[in-house]
Amino acid sequence: MIEFQIGYNGAYLTLIDDFGCMINFHNLDRVSEKIVGFNIASDTLESLNSEFLAPRILKTDENVEIKYPFTDKARETLDTKKYRNWIQGTLFQKIVNISNIGQIEKILLKKDSKLIKLSKGIIEIKDNYCQGKGFKGFDVCRATFPIAKIVDALYYEDSQR
Repeated sequence: MIEFQIGYNGAYLTLIDDFGCMINFHNLDRVSEKIVGFNIASDTLESLNSEFLAPRILKTDENVEIKYPFTDKARETLDTKKYRNWIQGTLFQKIVNISNIGQIEKILLKKDSKLIKLSKGIIEIKDNYCQGKGFKGFDVCRATFPIAKIVDALYYEDSQR
């Protein structure tokens, strides 16, 4: 178990917890604290396996971006009809609803990219990344779940071929 103290009043995060999870947040209540914890977990994963690329939440000026990398092999899945149907299907709609990141306003499925416009931000699949843009406050953290599910579906669909 590794613990990092990053706040005050007992705010800390635990990596590789005894309960079998990767990271536990303890009293980390602010968005900035949760982002730091998310990125520290990604750094830890990459330090355990140098070939692994972990997701990141990046902040530049007023922009916050969530980037989940995926492989060239998984990228081939993007153009399959089954994957397009998954993005437009009811399961993905439920994932978005559970995440509370807004309603799906538009889905654009092009050959080299996919764009999902939500009322609270944008999810874009392009250049071996699935990324979230335009999310504010806690919506930044909430968007990590549907983005991770999009990337998971890439690998799942690829393994089924």
